[in-house]
Amino acid sequence: MKTKWWLRTLGVAVVGVAAPLAARAQAPAPALSPMGEVRTEGYNPGSGFGVELLLGGGYSNFTGSTAQSLTAGAGTWDARMVFGSRLPVGFELAYVGSAQDLTVTGLDTGAYLLGNGGEASLRLGIPMAFGQWLVAPFITGGVGWNYYSLQNSNTNTSIVLDHDSNFTVPLGVGIDGIYQGFTMNVRATLRPSFDNDILGDASLTTWGISGNIGFEF
Repeated sequence: MKTKWWLRTLGVAVVGVAAPLAARAQAPAPALSPMGEVRTEGYNPGSGFGVELLLGGGYSNFTGSTAQSLTAGAGTWDARMVFGSRLPVGFELAYVGSAQDLTVTGLDTGAYLLGNGGEASLRLGIPMAFGQWLVAPFITGGVGWNYYSLQNSNTNTSIVLDHDSNFTVPLGVGIDGIYQGFTMNVRATLRPSFDNDILGDASLTTWGISGNIGFEF
């Protein structure tokens, strides 16, 4: 009787362990996208490859001593759209704004320089999954356009033009952190500038740091 009882108990245990293993073995493997996007536990965006919408701000300044002597550091803000946050190669579109005080003789007190521009960049990243987190160091490079205008000054007998535009080459390095679709992003950007006139012959190349928050779709 004891032998039969042990055999019956052993049989139940074997079936209890083997059944879910067999079912798991027979279940189809998760489909992998030919694009090779990185997946995380619990949440993955509906787009598959990852589309981010981001808002943020930061600090920027000119790299040249002449432009620095005529202005203060700038507060910046931006709206950014990333295509391919879960891929090694992606694309970014961004609006970037800035405002900085002018310290130039011939302008009213409180005059400042307002910048508004757009950028399009290629993005190379290393997306890595850590449980429910996706972490992606990246670098970017692209082209941009910026429009500067003089604000808050009725008098202008200075070297500063009332408005002007210039072309830029935004080069950035940063890191994304994505958790359950919520995105955090920090980056440093150098923007070599061309066709510079608004501050006389001063270079308008800038460096900046910024942070963004948003959501991944």
